[in-house]
Amino acid sequence: MPGDPVLLTEVLMALSVHEGKLIMWALRRGATITCWRQPWPDGPRYVLRGAVDGVMVTTGEHRGLNGDLVRDLEARLEPHLYGRLR
Repeated sequence: MPGDPVLLTEVLMALSVHEGKLIMWALRRGATITCWRQPWPDGPRYVLRGAVDGVMVTTGEHRGLNGDLVRDLEARLEPHLYGRLR
């Protein structure tokens, strides 16, 4: 994926406590999460990638590290995490 990696601690610090809980919830269930910053002429875009049990999901491009980005990842990753608990 083109762009620069963003430390997960930087992502968590940019989020509210509630939004950060969504990331921590996925990590506790065995997901691997990475974040990438992609340069654009009108400002950077951020993409989260989550993987669990060989399934990889990628969010759309978002203009900031915010709740929309985290909810996008949650919606794409959640079905695979729940399937893992059964």
